[in-house]
Amino acid sequence: MPNTLMGAPREHQMVDSTMRFTARSYSTIYKADSDYACKVPVAVTQSGNQLIYIPSPASVTTAPIQLCDGYWLATMPINKQTIFTDYDYDEYSQLTETPTADQVLSHIIDGARPTAIVRLPQEMTDTTEINQLIRDGLPGCTIIK
Repeated sequence: MPNTLMGAPREHQMVDSTMRFTARSYSTIYKADSDYACKVPVAVTQSGNQLIYIPSPASVTTAPIQLCDGYWLATMPINKQTIFTDYDYDEYSQLTETPTADQVLSHIIDGARPTAIVRLPQEMTDTTEINQLIRDGLPGCTIIK
């Protein structure tokens, strides 16, 4: 069974009693209301009252890229536990330290979750290619949500 790191599948092997991981790269696209699709995502527990992922301000460098048919190319981890905050990327990236869980919880937009999440078969950044993949019905992709 594969392990995961930030949503990316990993393969592992034992080498001299040390576990080594090799990440397989892929890209994620998602749909969300345009009012919050470009806000900083965090991840919460299933109950929604505890955070399990808060990005560091240094990791928030590029806003998602708009694609066709309401999809966005994720530049941050997006998964079933994702919920959006009211922080915009520029504002968040300028913070001098990662906000506390309580601070982030106060910035969560109620109900602001991706409505669809799709893992592409490989890492892709060419929006023309991704848009064609979307128009073709997302062949070879994994529907997460």
